[in-house]
Amino acid sequence: MTERELLEDLRARSERGVHRGVEELWADAVAGAESRPVEAHAEAIDLTHAGSQGSRGRWLLAVAAACVLVAVIAAGLIFASDPERTATQDIVTDTTAASQDTDSTAPTTVSPETTDDTAEVTEPEPSPDPETPPNVIRGEIRVHVVDNGVTDALQRLTESHFTPETGIVVDFVEFSEPELREFRTLGSGFLEVEADVNVEGAFEAAQFGGVNGWTQDLTPLAEADPNYDLDDIIPAIRELNSLNDGFFAAPIFGESTILIYNRDVLDTANIVIPDEPTWTEIADIARQIHTDDVAGICLNSLGGWADLGASLTTMVNTFGGTWWETNDDGTPGLPQINQPDSNFRAAAELYVDLARNFGPDDAGDPDSVDCQQHMANGDAAIWFGTTTGAQALNTGALAGNLGVARAPVGPSGLPGGGLWSWGFSIPDNAAQPDLSWEFISWATSAEYIELAGVQDGWENVVGATRLSTYDNPEY
Repeated sequence: MTERELLEDLRARSERGVHRGVEELWADAVAGAESRPVEAHAEAIDLTHAGSQGSRGRWLLAVAAACVLVAVIAAGLIFASDPERTATQDIVTDTTAASQDTDSTAPTTVSPETTDDTAEVTEPEPSPDPETPPNVIRGEIRVHVVDNGVTDALQRLTESHFTPETGIVVDFVEFSEPELREFRTLGSGFLEVEADVNVEGAFEAAQFGGVNGWTQDLTPLAEADPNYDLDDIIPAIRELNSLNDGFFAAPIFGESTILIYNRDVLDTANIVIPDEPTWTEIADIARQIHTDDVAGICLNSLGGWADLGASLTTMVNTFGGTWWETNDDGTPGLPQINQPDSNFRAAAELYVDLARNFGPDDAGDPDSVDCQQHMANGDAAIWFGTTTGAQALNTGALAGNLGVARAPVGPSGLPGGGLWSWGFSIPDNAAQPDLSWEFISWATSAEYIELAGVQDGWENVVGATRLSTYDNPEY
């Protein structure tokens, strides 16, 4: 069974428990919290985990145990059966064989016994075109990336520039964000065995590296690399990927939550969205402009951290809420999800009401990609999305018709935005850490950002992570 088949098989078994509508998720969350007030939230960071901790917890333990056995067997089978993984071996074998063969174009060696002064020596062929890959393949690395469209340019430029220049072949393996997060959390060993470079979200970087020790501290590598310039990383983005002076993931891009809207729809309704709106104002506007053809607002509601937890939690924060209280000793205290008068419940009820009654027809199902598509199609007027999503819409379907505002604030007055990044890490058991870092250094460098801007247009360079990018007038 290939790595992809294994992931599909395990994910299929969990799909019913992971991908739920907002209404069902909310009901399960409340029921689960009432019966298990602390345990239901000690591990939870999104509604999916909180809502299905009991039955899902037992399933997770079973799958985790199975993954240990499967990983041992699959590690050998996957490597042997994956034709892409053995591509480098074939190239090296072919190159070696070719260098040993003698044909009509190879130089002729004159033996000491040759007495014919007229023996001809064939001149060697000219050097290959510098644009072609080098004859010597230094090695191959496997890089895990999130299938969100942001790394499409990276994969293309790696093939056209990085590999020809370095001789390092890069095998990209794409995962959806729920797949990646589930299997990184369930069986990190399974993924790390096969990856030379992992992709980490902001809250995984410090946890997996600084706490669990699953990934290497990149600080020594970054400081010793004259081409990297660690101090050029935006301080807030660097802090997201660090813990106790350790730097555990080199950021690929950064983004924050933002309110996105269709100017035409709002202008037709003669409504102006403030630059710094409140959630009360946005809820009222969504109700006013909602029709059978155009949803008033689209909220990520699929389930999981990326497509529910992140946006819901920013709303909870600005309402002054929290998932659970914290005891004096730092341990989880009373969960707030099932407290009738809690700020958490006030935020969650508003989120559910907007998603269910004033969202697209598929409320309970849309993820960030779906909401972005609804905006592009004109099926939704407002989206509580991200700066990366806004940039994609502004260079595409809503070019010139895109409005943005700060993330709405709640009754507490606390900021309503959230900061996020994706970054590359090196597993602690990586077989070729030097090649892994060489790729990471290039892919997250100022040099790469410049290359992407020139090749694809600066308007398509998403989520800058470096201070120098903002000093570039082309950006």
